[in-house]
Amino acid sequence: MSLDLLLNAITYLWVALALVWLITAVRLKKIQERQAVLPRALHVFAIVLAFVLMFDAQLPHWLNHRILPQSAPIVWTALVLTLAGIAIAVWARFVIGSNWSGSITLKEEHSLIRSGPYRRVRHPIYSGLVLAMFGTALAEGRVRGFCGAAIMLIAFLIKARSEDDLMRRTFGAAHDAYREHTGTLLPKFR
Repeated sequence: MSLDLLLNAITYLWVALALVWLITAVRLKKIQERQAVLPRALHVFAIVLAFVLMFDAQLPHWLNHRILPQSAPIVWTALVLTLAGIAIAVWARFVIGSNWSGSITLKEEHSLIRSGPYRRVRHPIYSGLVLAMFGTALAEGRVRGFCGAAIMLIAFLIKARSEDDLMRRTFGAAHDAYREHTGTLLPKFR
């Protein structure tokens, strides 16, 4: 299989993710409490910046500098990482169901999800998206891709902390116990 075909497959994985997100966003619980506008806007800005860096080849020359060769083993590895990350994010999105929101929110009749990927990780959607971004950065092999993946990682770590605070206020001891046995983006190893 040609490298161009593999690179196109990675792009199609991101398109498929976007379609899943759009389709699954129609049946959500009503919002009871929502994150303030400024933190939400900053998060959205960071995520948009991460995707622009990843996919816009028209950026300044130094950002387009290739730091990894575009070889078959690297691109195959990148495809596997991107596919795995998107699969984790989609799995987590289906498990969280109508509790999901793009912003930090408390839903009416919100429940603390502890099944599926949430059994080991509190924020598996973020984990999957970050893994997929690093996979895509590996495929691109350019400075801009790794910068975009790093920005996404930082943005999701900040968002996860705020989300954990809301869940702790909402679920109290149940969230504390859940947090004790799970990692933020990676499983806890004991």
